[in-house]
Amino acid sequence: MALEALEGPIHAVSRAQRNLMRKLGLVPERGPVTAEAIAAYNALFSKPLSQEHIIALSSLFSGSLPPGKAAEALVVCG
Repeated sequence: MALEALEGPIHAVSRAQRNLMRKLGLVPERGPVTAEAIAAYNALFSKPLSQEHIIALSSLFSGSLPPGKAAEALVVCG
């Protein structure tokens, strides 16, 4: 955790984006992020997300959220 703090917020954002790309199936668990994966990721977020996308993203991360926050996320979407 201390190492993450030293790496700074930009690295944390990049890691979060990579993690999301993996959860979305755009890149494999191990390996490089391709130009095609970046294009698909950018296309997904180039316009407002549909309710279906919001619910799908919420479900990807609901296991990592405290139960109250996961429920809140789904209520906001529904």
